[in-house]
Amino acid sequence: MKCIGDTLGHRNLTSTAQYLRLNVDDLRKAGLPVPKPAPAMPLLTGDWHTRFPKVRAQAGPQPRSRPGFRSAFGKAIEQYIGTRRTLGCKYAKEVSALRGWDTFLYQQKVKTLNRECFCLWTKTNSHLTAKTQSNYWYCVRGFLVHYARQHPHCFVPDQTPFRRLSPARLPRLVSTEEMARLLATAAQLENRKSTPLRSHTVQIGLTLLFCCGLRAGELLRLQLRHYEVADQLLRIEETKFNKSRLVPLAPSVALALERYLEQRRHCGIPTKPESVLMWCGRLPEPKAAYALPSFTDIWKRLCLSAGVVDERGRPPRVHDLRHSFAVEALHRWYEQGVNVQSRLPHLAAYLGHTGPSSSHYYLHLTPTLRSVASQRFYRAFGASQRQEEHYEPLFHFHPGSSVTWVLDRLPAVPAQYEFALLAQLSRQPKTPVKIRGWKKG
Repeated sequence: MKCIGDTLGHRNLTSTAQYLRLNVDDLRKAGLPVPKPAPAMPLLTGDWHTRFPKVRAQAGPQPRSRPGFRSAFGKAIEQYIGTRRTLGCKYAKEVSALRGWDTFLYQQKVKTLNRECFCLWTKTNSHLTAKTQSNYWYCVRGFLVHYARQHPHCFVPDQTPFRRLSPARLPRLVSTEEMARLLATAAQLENRKSTPLRSHTVQIGLTLLFCCGLRAGELLRLQLRHYEVADQLLRIEETKFNKSRLVPLAPSVALALERYLEQRRHCGIPTKPESVLMWCGRLPEPKAAYALPSFTDIWKRLCLSAGVVDERGRPPRVHDLRHSFAVEALHRWYEQGVNVQSRLPHLAAYLGHTGPSSSHYYLHLTPTLRSVASQRFYRAFGASQRQEEHYEPLFHFHPGSSVTWVLDRLPAVPAQYEFALLAQLSRQPKTPVKIRGWKKG
């Protein structure tokens, strides 16, 4: 890919990725198979919510905001939202933040926007996480910048304090064995009169999240017409940034999905093309799908039952399955002995990214991955540590760098030497990397 980019005169691999059209069969290799069956764990019943650890102070129930905008700036807020949506933004979560801002202005009977008013509003969000507070502040500041264009004397807060106040929470990766245990535990979910296939629906949903790396919203918006039986692929339409993509399924995943659809026909669950895949049945079509809070609640219950928790006793987030998919795909390619660097564009296209650089966020250098990469390097070269000490270090890496951070910054490294980088990085992450037998340039 680097050679193609040099020929086309591109500055980086992201520009070259725009011209690639990957074969569906090649793209299918990025998908994971269904995990092998594993013993199920007893499903928690009763008041299982009490097992959640208290990691921060709870603010208690908050008053719900009424629909619409009732403050003196309500019409200006509606105009701002309409402008943003005209530009192509969905602006769903931002509307919730602006509605809370409008409720505050209405309750305080604010007629003039000033610094004191804005600071008082920020104190009402102290129960939220630092990241959520930052998102709310940016959203309200965007409205104030828009409003100040027609009202120059309006207060506009400085952008400097709105940085992320705490590091992002690291994902809790779910291994293949843990996912198999979760799927087996999900079979014990109680079926209800409105949802006769509740356990099977949750199982197929978790399978698609783990084996295909789908986002939770993409899964819950899937309809039966989005699955093409002949090609065994899913069509993800108008997802993040209004992009669409094809997701070819592994044979075992396609077989599990077709079995679920056959069970729906026998149970009388709607099978029209417009019917949702994650059918809950509490509401009529087209709102019959699981809501994200309900699906997340089931996921947390399964994780606590199967013992899949982090070091603080918290279950992984649903989005952590997307991280787990990317890492497991990378791990499987190393075990198969393929050129991992050449497969990164396939993984990026499978996840719906424009290029490999966008997928780096989901790839993490786990102990298992370090071990597999090191073993592959020594099988290929059989170099001893004493022999490597005769060569000068060529590159310096920041401690804690991810595997793709390394590969992305060394596009000129021959494929057979990429494992030397990973082996050195796994043994001594704070020291310069030494490559025996190859020098830059």
